[in-house]
Amino acid sequence: MALPPEQQFHFHDGQSAGSLDELMRALARISYVEFYRHVNPDKNDFANWVRHTLKEPSLATELERVSSIVETIEIINDHLHPRPATTPHTDTQSAIERDV
Repeated sequence: MALPPEQQFHFHDGQSAGSLDELMRALARISYVEFYRHVNPDKNDFANWVRHTLKEPSLATELERVSSIVETIEIINDHLHPRPATTPHTDTQSAIERDV
């Protein structure tokens, strides 16, 4: 569900995003100049918006640690589409040995 306009993330170039999915799609289209207007050594507007508007502090902390478009998109994508946990090989081996 997209946020109302006053709570959406507003890029300097006029685009806006009202959800994480919209933010991720917008990030894939913006220029590096636009990205670095929002993420630089002094600030990370995406992390701030995620923390204060979307109320996702752990995601915001992850975003604060990166300073590239690619890493930012990857973190958001992983959050939106988590990979299933895999069973360690040792657990699989133990299960096989129990069944034999």
